[in-house]
Amino acid sequence: MNNQFRKALLEVCKDRLTERLHVFEEAMLRAQAFANEQEKSSAGDKYETSRAMAQLEREMNAAQAAEVRNELQFLMKIDPDLISSKIVVGSVVASARSCYFIGVGLNTINVNNTMVVALSARAPLSKALLGKQAGDVVYFNNMEIAIKAVY
Repeated sequence: MNNQFRKALLEVCKDRLTERLHVFEEAMLRAQAFANEQEKSSAGDKYETSRAMAQLEREMNAAQAAEVRNELQFLMKIDPDLISSKIVVGSVVASARSCYFIGVGLNTINVNNTMVVALSARAPLSKALLGKQAGDVVYFNNMEIAIKAVY
């Protein structure tokens, strides 16, 4: 694994987050359109309830979209050329069990036919790994993680 791998990894993460952002933005638009389509009828409570539910859904999706935008901004600040022997935000960590990326939480992603667990920098496992280096062992949830390499 090298800087080209990290660049590809960051690109896959960016694509995933962009896709997620589009999903939330489209859901916001649908909820707003639904609220706008509700016609006032003699059953005023039904009208108000429908509009309120649509507005609530729109706000929920807006909050999710804002969170994804923040993750994208955070991701864009990671320097793919940064070389560190210690695990920092943006590091790829190889262990006997898995390959981890410390940056944004996207679960498992496939990068150049390598499965990588993308962890938020705020995730408990990330916090346990930060500052460690190759050869160190971390114990997390009754699991031993022997760090083979840091990229």
